[in-house]
Amino acid sequence: MSIHRVTSISDIPRPESAVVVADRSLPSTLLEEWPEPILVDAGEDLKTMGAIEDLARRVLSRRASRPLTIVAVGGGSVGDAVGFLASILWRGVTLWHVPTTCLAMVDSAHGGKTAVNLDEAKNQLGTFYEADRVYLVGDALAELPLARRREGLAELVKGLWLGDADGLDQLDDPRGISELAAAPYQSEADGTGVGSRLVELIERAIGVKKDIVERDPHEERGIRTFLNLGHTVAHALELNTGISHGHAVAWGLVAASFESTRRGDLTRRQASRLRGHAHPLLTPVGDVCEFEDKPSFVDAAGRDKKTKGGTLRSVVLDGPGSPRVTDGIGARAWFDAFRESVEWFFAAQLEAERTRIRPGLPDVASSKSEMNRARIIAHLREALTRIDGESHADDVLHLKSALETLSKDKNPTVVYAGEGGTTFRFLLAVAATREGDTTILVEDTILERPHEPLVDALRYAGAEISPAMADGKAGVSVKGWHSFPNHLRVDASDSSQYASALALLAATGKPFSLEITSDSIASRPYFEMTLSMLRRVGISVTEHPDQHTFEFKPKDGFQEASNLNIAPDASSSAVWIALTVLDGDPDDRVHQEEAPTLQPDSRIRRLAARLRARRDDSAAELEIDLADAPDLAPVLAAVATQISPALRICGASHLRHKESDRIFDLVGALEGVGIDVEPREDGLFIPSGRQKPEPDALWKPAGDHRLVMAGLLLTHDGTTLIFDEPMSVSKSYPDFWHHARSLGWSTKPLQPSSPGNAS
Repeated sequence: MSIHRVTSISDIPRPESAVVVADRSLPSTLLEEWPEPILVDAGEDLKTMGAIEDLARRVLSRRASRPLTIVAVGGGSVGDAVGFLASILWRGVTLWHVPTTCLAMVDSAHGGKTAVNLDEAKNQLGTFYEADRVYLVGDALAELPLARRREGLAELVKGLWLGDADGLDQLDDPRGISELAAAPYQSEADGTGVGSRLVELIERAIGVKKDIVERDPHEERGIRTFLNLGHTVAHALELNTGISHGHAVAWGLVAASFESTRRGDLTRRQASRLRGHAHPLLTPVGDVCEFEDKPSFVDAAGRDKKTKGGTLRSVVLDGPGSPRVTDGIGARAWFDAFRESVEWFFAAQLEAERTRIRPGLPDVASSKSEMNRARIIAHLREALTRIDGESHADDVLHLKSALETLSKDKNPTVVYAGEGGTTFRFLLAVAATREGDTTILVEDTILERPHEPLVDALRYAGAEISPAMADGKAGVSVKGWHSFPNHLRVDASDSSQYASALALLAATGKPFSLEITSDSIASRPYFEMTLSMLRRVGISVTEHPDQHTFEFKPKDGFQEASNLNIAPDASSSAVWIALTVLDGDPDDRVHQEEAPTLQPDSRIRRLAARLRARRDDSAAELEIDLADAPDLAPVLAAVATQISPALRICGASHLRHKESDRIFDLVGALEGVGIDVEPREDGLFIPSGRQKPEPDALWKPAGDHRLVMAGLLLTHDGTTLIFDEPMSVSKSYPDFWHHARSLGWSTKPLQPSSPGNAS
């Protein structure tokens, strides 16, 4: 096998005997370079004997005699399927790989393994068949989304730990793994991207794999098993949670770091180094981090291909470049190591420093606020609503899981709402519409927040609500009302969520009126968001201001299918738009017309423009009323400490009833890093003059995701801060730290104490 580095697919020669098989989802810039390729749908469906037979017919319709070169253009599934076909067609034809994902470039395009699936079991039918040539195409890496690049980097980290000390040193560099995982792909001449450095490390990892394969080409001596480092955990996670292979391998490497200190000779210092390399590749998504089903994990690990004679063969490290195969670690121990990895990930503090300025706005996921409302509507409308959008925020995932349980389980039913106030309140209202008992479990912090107005409203309508305990967690038990009420009433002065939770019940198609007993609705735009989304699915909403009442009833088209298109999350974008105030000249996209949105936090564009215009005016004293968008207070306060004018934030008294007392905890966090602000009853006052945080000070966000985001803005100029509870952002914005790194931040986990040998 020969490996060739090229800039563009156009640099690859075109033999007359070539038949190209390519992933149809590739960008047109990659597909148009090939004359009439055979297009296939990548994925596990391609790796079946039926799909291979169909592909063989298509290849033979192009060329039915030797010589024949089949060129596989795509990721791992395309390479596997085409490689398997090349190995059995006429007992073997010439094979070229043009991997288009970082994962395939590092791993699956090399080593000669081909495989297809049998029924539900992966990679059961296969051959050893080395490609004659592999082309690494720079343009393919440039086109690759960063999430897909991170998947390949997990295999790259694995490869370097198996046998390339110099490569590991490059990962340790301040511009190391953080930039490789997040920087744009350009040449490094202008200092903006990772370019040739990434390709060089890919080649190094390939070199390690090639050396291992040459020593044990057919996996007969146990040496090739070294390539399974991190994969015992990875395969079990893939089967149970559905996450991508690369992300699963990153978790597997962290688990291997713990087991290698217990079952191998890896020192604590070396284990911390390995975890530091894997850390920027991990995303705190709930379906993985909350996976605690040990029996399912053990069952999946027992089906691992490295099981021999009923014994699981695992790989540990005795040091960098010193892997060892052992049969002394069972599947249960690997599960415990995985859970230890999750605990470490959430317990580790994070050192953050901005090492370069990259302008731009990351592409954020769909709005958490809109998505939660859409899921309630879709649940109550019973399959009449399609949701266009995606979010992996903890609140959204917990609500999705709970609603799926409510849809399929008969009473009594137990669901879990996590730490989401919105999730808990919306589920309370839904539970009141169900016959029988529904138990909603939450984390203790949720029960400390006020919910009485909503509970009182549901009881007034006939629901029975009482405290409950199950599975070691506290919550409430709800016995639904016997008949849907004609009239609901609620005090919404502290939270619009009370009114929204009740209004969303209109998605059942039952007519009713909702009386607001308070003089006003806190954060009224969020309630208006709810009303707007109900109207989009065929609910008539009529407000009677003189009676403080809203009337809901279905329109004629209510029973017709409808779509809810969820906009990008303005709350997540807010921190990056606020950053443009500090960076000076903002990205062009910030200047664009504000897109129509239901989200109150979209006000950040106008507020940022206002602050940007006065950022150097030390004589100015500005006032911002956040009655309609109180959640913007933390990022605006952080910005205000870094610019010249004084700023008074008012109208935000309901911040005291969020995940934390956000006013008290924000002031405490700022004071903890040496910045003075004055708390006010309904907000904050930030005096004039720039205040620089103390270097290496500890930012303590009190577990509040928005305070984590605000703290990052204090490091915009290169100041280093240590973040406590940095993964609190998973509640609303799991990709936050990935996006921070894409804009120039370097991060480093500070390891909590862990078991293992001394360094």
